[in-house]
Amino acid sequence: MINSLKGIVQDITKDSIIIEVAGFGVEVFPTKSLLQSVELSKEIFCITYLKFSDAGPTMFGFSNDEERSFFMELIKVNSVGGKVAITLMQYLDVAQIVAAIQAGNVNALKAPGIGLKTADKICYDMKKVVANKFMNFTTTAVEDTKFGLEMTVTDALTGLGFTQADARRALAFCYAQSDDSTNWTEETLLKSALSVLQRAK
Repeated sequence: MINSLKGIVQDITKDSIIIEVAGFGVEVFPTKSLLQSVELSKEIFCITYLKFSDAGPTMFGFSNDEERSFFMELIKVNSVGGKVAITLMQYLDVAQIVAAIQAGNVNALKAPGIGLKTADKICYDMKKVVANKFMNFTTTAVEDTKFGLEMTVTDALTGLGFTQADARRALAFCYAQSDDSTNWTEETLLKSALSVLQRAK
């Protein structure tokens, strides 16, 4: 099993990153926190999980062991495969997912490819797991504000005809290309996300 990767970031797409390792370009599907931390042409170290399916091998990337542990629990939920799990973890931080599960907030877990039925199953099946293993993940007031901003901009983008999946990936890309000093507002984040989406056409 490939437990981790260390290499140079060759490319950043809306939902994956390409890491050059020993001359090979490895496509990794990262969590939200990992995607927001990467920079083009810079070295990266990430925790990984390689999953094999009929479609072939898929590499998933995480910021730390705890994120990978959470991912491994998510894929135990019936009908939640690797791609669905990483989509949710690109849409929300682990702390936000944990908070939604604790509160029984099924609507907060609805994401691209995750309807109400699947979100409800995640909420139900993960409740005890979260209570036993992941109570260390908590949100701060700043994170809650950021989440509210993301939801507002996502709603605006879907209102303009973009899919929720494209909207969320565009936001993650915006964060990945900015630094910690960037003070996002609804207007600046919407404008930046629109620019990303228009270039992708």
